[in-house]
Amino acid sequence: MESSNVSAVLFNDGRIRFDYGVGNAGLTPTVGLSMGDGEHVRLVPGYDGAASLTSAGSVSFNLAPGTVDVGAYEFRGRSDDATPPAISATTPAGVGAAGQAPGDLRQIGLTFTEPLNTPDARATANYRLVGAGPDGALGTSDDVIYPLTPRFAQGSNSVTLDVGGVPAGRGLPAGTYRLTVFGGTLTAVHDLSGLPLDGDGNGTGGGDYVRVFTVGASDAAAPRVAAVWADGTGWSSSFRSFLQTTGVGNSVFGFAVPVGAAQTLALPWTNVNRFRVRFSEAVNVAQGDFKLFGVNVADYPVASFAYNPATFTATWTLVSPVKADKVSLRLASGLAGAAGVKDLAGNGLDGEWNNAAGAFPSGDGSPGGVFAMRLNVLPGDANRDGRVTPLDLLRARVSVGRSTTNRGAGTSAYSAFNDVDGDGRISAVDVALINARSLTRLPSADPAALPAALFGARPIEESAAGDAASDLLTGL
Repeated sequence: MESSNVSAVLFNDGRIRFDYGVGNAGLTPTVGLSMGDGEHVRLVPGYDGAASLTSAGSVSFNLAPGTVDVGAYEFRGRSDDATPPAISATTPAGVGAAGQAPGDLRQIGLTFTEPLNTPDARATANYRLVGAGPDGALGTSDDVIYPLTPRFAQGSNSVTLDVGGVPAGRGLPAGTYRLTVFGGTLTAVHDLSGLPLDGDGNGTGGGDYVRVFTVGASDAAAPRVAAVWADGTGWSSSFRSFLQTTGVGNSVFGFAVPVGAAQTLALPWTNVNRFRVRFSEAVNVAQGDFKLFGVNVADYPVASFAYNPATFTATWTLVSPVKADKVSLRLASGLAGAAGVKDLAGNGLDGEWNNAAGAFPSGDGSPGGVFAMRLNVLPGDANRDGRVTPLDLLRARVSVGRSTTNRGAGTSAYSAFNDVDGDGRISAVDVALINARSLTRLPSADPAALPAALFGARPIEESAAGDAASDLLTGL
């Protein structure tokens, strides 16, 4: 490689010019301007990365109107700032508490008390993770150093450390570890005012943050779908309680989708706008991991999402209720780092489901696989046979006046399926709702089997699901 022959000329009006002479061959140069923060960079096409710049034409940079300064990264702290940054939390919490972190740990999150200096936050030398070797003790010759790759957004007060030195697709093995975030004189994380980390918590900057923690046994078991409920935000508390006492639902979650042939019996309610899914263990799940595809409505939009970590239950509320439609409820699997449902160890959802023949929990025993459950919704279909006919109207009429507190008996007994608005009583309103939907029926086609690329997981092969009709649940 030849030596470079280039000059930079600075003008008093702010212009910058690069001039090139002979030589400049066998190069792999970076040509452009940078603020020095690793984010604001302008490279010169045709020059940046060119193998030869022999006697190349000059390159000039002119300041945009109103710009008075470019160059060094500006000081964004305060000269009167006397409070050093500290680490206030870690993810998982067991790291910061010097306790136990979940098995197969792949990332460590650090939350600081204030925004950090960007170059410091992104410097790998400011972080160190050491694992006890085969002897199980730290500070001995068989210790293992695990490389850490920090990820940091400028202006943020959090850093994510990706753990390296582990097998592909896996995390730290079970054992004892020591994490150090440096705040000393040789290398340190600083805040925007230049104050070093108060890692030892004595109120003065300049101390290292050190935590010794353990990692539990690796979790190789993937999460599964343990239950699914259809629900309506307009359902009354008495209606919900009736679902639970009669064994077909839960007073909090709604109507429990049954397994086997009953899975695809039509849901007769006019206001089904919420679906809940319980998983077999704690998971990371997001609103976008759920899709409800239909025939009459291709993709039902979601209005809100919530997750209860105590019950492992996720709730998706739709923008509007499902009308007469065959739908497919689908959950993405976060396999191999893709977006989707995964447990706290990173195992993707084990979601395979055999429609009209499956049983909870879902899956085939291996991580990965989109959960795709077929459901039918036909408001007014009190006998759940896939069409609204005079028979449905008759069922409601003969039970008018019955309620969850006045159930009656025989063919005129209160039924949750006749109570199509879910208010806990059968009235003229239910009769009118059914009558308004007379002669409607489910679509003849099934929802399209869409590619798993929608979720970034492996392909969906949706099993056939017949539209079974049965009056076995009459009287509920």
